[in-house]
Amino acid sequence: MSTNNLKIFVFVVLIYLLSVSCNLSKTGKVQIHVHEKELLSDLDTIEVWCPYNYYCITWQVECENGQNLRISGSSMSEGNQLFGSFNIMNNYMNNNKLDVDSLNKRLQKMQVEKPYLILHRQYALPDSTWGTFKMFVLFTKNSELYGAKDKLIALSRSE
Repeated sequence: MSTNNLKIFVFVVLIYLLSVSCNLSKTGKVQIHVHEKELLSDLDTIEVWCPYNYYCITWQVECENGQNLRISGSSMSEGNQLFGSFNIMNNYMNNNKLDVDSLNKRLQKMQVEKPYLILHRQYALPDSTWGTFKMFVLFTKNSELYGAKDKLIALSRSE
């Protein structure tokens, strides 16, 4: 192998290792974007950068009248691509009871295998009582959690 080819090879390997090491970190990234104008609230997004070889699970827990906790929706994405991300469109962010700026600061330091509450809102029920809606995000190696609704509810209680 000539010297020039060796230099190119070493350069490519270094760039590859640098890009992999950036995404091999043990934390992911979650960023919540809320539009200022109410008319654009359907464009509010949660941007998720999943750590390499981890699964990002998001799930929603609903509770009516302080009882009957249930999973109302969930999704999962695998961090198997370099710098891979996905966006969750959500039109309830403008009703989030959590302060988005302080929440984003907290989410930048999130750890794996620990659930984080990213959305909490209340809504009126037909009988004039209140229901709550909470959305959680978790970076985990355990993909089986996605199908285990009882475990997701238990994790949501630990947050």
